[in-house]
Amino acid sequence: MGANSEANQDGSDEQQKRSEIYTYEAPWHIYAMNWSVRRDKKYRLAIASLLEQYPNRVEIVQLDDSSGEIRSDPNLSFEHPYPPTKTIFIPDKECQRPDLLATSSDFLRVWRISDDPSSVELKSLLNGNKNSEFCGPLTSFDWNDAEPKRIGTSSIDTTCTIWDIERETVDTQLIAHDKEVYDIAWGGVGVFASVSADGSVRVFDLRDKEHSTIIYESSEPDTPLVRLGWNKQDPRYMATIIMDSAKVVVLDIRFPTLPVVELQRHQASANAIAWAPHSSCHICTAGDDSQALIWDLSSMGQPVEGGLDPILAYTAGAEIEQLQWSSSQPDWVAIAFSTKLQILRVCKVLSSPYFPQVRDEKEGLFLSASSLESLRYQPISYRHQRTLNPSTQSSSIGIVCFSRSFSFLPVLRLKVESEQTVDRLYFPSLYCFNLLLSPPPAAAAAAAAAAFLRSTMATATLSVAKPSLQANLKGFGEFSGLRNSSTCLPFARRTSDDFLSVIAFQTSAVGSSGGYKKGIVEAKLKVAINGFGRIGRNFLRCWHGRKDSLLDVVAINDSGGVKQASHLLKYDSTLGIFEADVKPAGDEAISVDGKIIQVVSNRNPLNLPWKDLGIDLVIEGTGVFVDREGAGKHIEAGAKKVLITAPGKGDIPTYVVGVNADAYSHDEPIISNASCTTNCLAPFVKVLDQKFGIIKGTMTTTHSYTGDQRLLDASHRDLRRARAAALNIVPTSTGAAKAVALVLPSLKGKLNGIALRVPTPNVSVVDLVVQVSKKTFAEEVNAAFRESAEKELNGILSVCDEPLVSVDFRCSDVSSTVDSSLTMVMGDDLVKVIAWYDNEWGYSQRVVDLADIVANNWK
Repeated sequence: MGANSEANQDGSDEQQKRSEIYTYEAPWHIYAMNWSVRRDKKYRLAIASLLEQYPNRVEIVQLDDSSGEIRSDPNLSFEHPYPPTKTIFIPDKECQRPDLLATSSDFLRVWRISDDPSSVELKSLLNGNKNSEFCGPLTSFDWNDAEPKRIGTSSIDTTCTIWDIERETVDTQLIAHDKEVYDIAWGGVGVFASVSADGSVRVFDLRDKEHSTIIYESSEPDTPLVRLGWNKQDPRYMATIIMDSAKVVVLDIRFPTLPVVELQRHQASANAIAWAPHSSCHICTAGDDSQALIWDLSSMGQPVEGGLDPILAYTAGAEIEQLQWSSSQPDWVAIAFSTKLQILRVCKVLSSPYFPQVRDEKEGLFLSASSLESLRYQPISYRHQRTLNPSTQSSSIGIVCFSRSFSFLPVLRLKVESEQTVDRLYFPSLYCFNLLLSPPPAAAAAAAAAAFLRSTMATATLSVAKPSLQANLKGFGEFSGLRNSSTCLPFARRTSDDFLSVIAFQTSAVGSSGGYKKGIVEAKLKVAINGFGRIGRNFLRCWHGRKDSLLDVVAINDSGGVKQASHLLKYDSTLGIFEADVKPAGDEAISVDGKIIQVVSNRNPLNLPWKDLGIDLVIEGTGVFVDREGAGKHIEAGAKKVLITAPGKGDIPTYVVGVNADAYSHDEPIISNASCTTNCLAPFVKVLDQKFGIIKGTMTTTHSYTGDQRLLDASHRDLRRARAAALNIVPTSTGAAKAVALVLPSLKGKLNGIALRVPTPNVSVVDLVVQVSKKTFAEEVNAAFRESAEKELNGILSVCDEPLVSVDFRCSDVSSTVDSSLTMVMGDDLVKVIAWYDNEWGYSQRVVDLADIVANNWK
C-alpha cells in the first residue's frame, strides 16, 4: 500500500505541486470509489474493496497538497459486509451537514465521518426488503444533490426505493422495470431515471408513480443497460452504457428512443461515465481497454465524418472500473483500476494557429514543445521527407510521444491515403513510440500506414481531433475547470446553486408504451398552504394533478396535525377517495405519492417556519388573514408572497384568471383570488359587457352550505347563518357581484346581489339578470359565450346544452358553465343567464392557475 506522484521522481516540492498524476495503491482490488464534494475536503476520496468473501474494506484517503502523496488514515478504514457496489459522500459543498458516506451492498448503509479525532461510525442501516427471508442486493444508488435527505437505490429485485435518510424511512418504493435494475440517477428534487437488464432507460416523477417515460430501449431485445449518467449542467441529456459493449449512448430526453450520438472509440467494453461538473457538453468515459477518454459533445447534433472522436485520452495500467469527475475540483478526474486509485489532472490545452514543429529522433517522431501547454489544435498537412524506423509489425506504428508526466493527452488521428484504401487509424494512447493497436487495423490500412511511415514521398495528414468550439480562434480555453466557460465555451452554462436546488423535471406517459409527452426544466416556487380546510385540501389535490405546474408544495400549517391532515386529504365525503398514496411520514410530515410535505401547527403566522423552509408563496386558505396586516404576517415570517383564497380587504389587488390576471405584477407581495362566486360570475359578465354592454343588473347565487354555517342552530354573527344549514334555505349577503368591479372597473356600481345557501354540500349556480344596451336574443347570447369558451376563455368558461343538475358539475375544472337552455331575453334588452360552478374544485383550479402566473412572473 502506498502513494506517489508519477511525474516527480526527484521529490522536489515545486515539481510535485505541478504533478499531473497521483497514484495510491491499496492492498486489495478496488471497485467502488467516490470523491468528496466538501470544500474543506477537496482531495478526499473513498475507495472500497472487491473481495470474494464476507468481510470487505472501505478506506478514506486524502491527497496531501504539500507532499504530493495520497495517504490513508487507519482510523478512517473500516470493515464492510460484502463488496460495496457503490460509495457516495453526502452532496454538501458548503459543509452545513455532518460528513456522511453512504455505501450499498446487501443494504444501504450511512456512515458518519469525524475528523477530531478521526473516526467512522455506522449511522443508519436501511433495509428496503419487504420479505425478511429474501435480500435483493443493491446494484447502485444515487444521492439527491437538490434534496440531500433523499437517496434512491436500485436492486436486482426490479425495484427502486427512495429513502428519507433523516427519518430513516422509505418515502416510496416502486417496481421500476421488468428485470434487474442496475443503476439510478437523480435529475432533480423528485425526478429520477434508472436502467435495467430489460434494456430500457426510464424516467420517473415521484408525483406520478403510476407512469414512467421510456427514454431509450436497446436495439436488440433484452440487452442490459448497466450504467447511467445524468448531465447536471444541462439535464436534457443523459448517457448510458450497454453491457459488454464498447459503445456509450448519449440521449436527449426531449427525443425519446433516438440517441443523439453514440461514442464508439473504446476498443473493449465501456464501464464508466462521468459528465463534466462545470460544462454541459463534455463527458469522460472509461473501459476495459484501459482508456479514459474525454469527449466534446457540442457538435453532436451535426454529422461527423467517421464518427465523433474524443479530444483527450489517458491510458491506465489495467481495465478501468470506476471513474469520477470531481465536482469540487473540476481540474481533476479520479479512476480506479486493479489495486490502484489515480487522480488525473485534466490538462490545460491552448489554441494557436499553428501546429508545433516536428523533428527527427532515433526512436520516432517527437514534438519540439517542452510541455503539453504548447500543443496546438490547428491541423497540419505536410509531405514527410524523412525515413523513420517504426516496428516492422503491421499492427505497431511509430507515433508522437509525450512525457509520462502528463495525464490526459490530445488524441491524434492519422488519415492514410493510398491507391488501395482510405482509412483512419485512431491512436488514443500516446505513451509508446511504437503503439500497439488493439485490435490491429485492417490489413490494407496497416499496409498503407507502414508505407506512409517508410516512404520519403508518402502524403498524409496528422491532426489533433479538435473541438468544434475552436471557431473564431477562441479555442478550448482553460479546459481544466472551465472557469471561463461563459467566454470560451458558449455551450457551457453557469447555473447558481439556488437554481439547481429547485430544478425539477415533469414527464408524462402517453400510450401504453410509456411514450414521451413533455420534458420541462423549470425553477419551482416553494409553496406553503396555511389552513388545510376545504380549499386547502382541494388546492393540493388540484396541484397534484398538474404535472406541469411551476409550484412545489413543501409545507402545510394545520391545527389538526399530521394524522388529521393525511386522513382528510385521503378520504373526502364530497370528492371521494384521493387516488394517491397518502400517509403520515413521521410526526411532522405527510407523504403524497412519495412527495414529503412538512406539517406544522401554529395559529400565529408570525411563528411559522417560512424563512427556514425557504417559502416563496403562501396559499392563505384560513379565511382569517385577508387584509394587508394579517396576510403580511406571513411575509414577516419569511415568505416572499401571499395569495389569499378569499376576497381581500382594503387595497389588496384582486385577480380573476381569464379576466384580469394578465395584469398581475411581480411587485405585489399580497394578492387575492376573489371568491368562488366572483370567479364564476366575472368571466361570462365580461363577455356580456364586451358584446352587448351592461347597463345594470342583479345576481342571485344559489350556493351550497359552507363550513362557516352551523350544522344545528347555534350562535353566529349572521342570525340567518345561525340556523341549521342542512335543514334550511338560508338567505345571506354576498359581495361577489360588487367585487366584479374590482376586476372589471367599467362595471363599478352596476351590479349587486344576494346568496341563498341551500342544503347541498357542493356545486352552486349563479342566476344573473342584466339590462344591456345592444338589442339581442337568446341564441346570440349563447353564441357569444361559445365563441369565448373556444378562444380567450378556453378552460375558464364552458357552455352546456344538456339538461343537467348540480351533481353533474361536481369537480368541473372550469370557473363557470353556462346552461344554454336556461338563457332568456325579455323584450330585446333584459338578459337572464344561469351558470353552474363547483365552488370548491373549480375555484381551487383557479388558485393553482393564479399561483402559476405568480411563478411565471417571478423575478
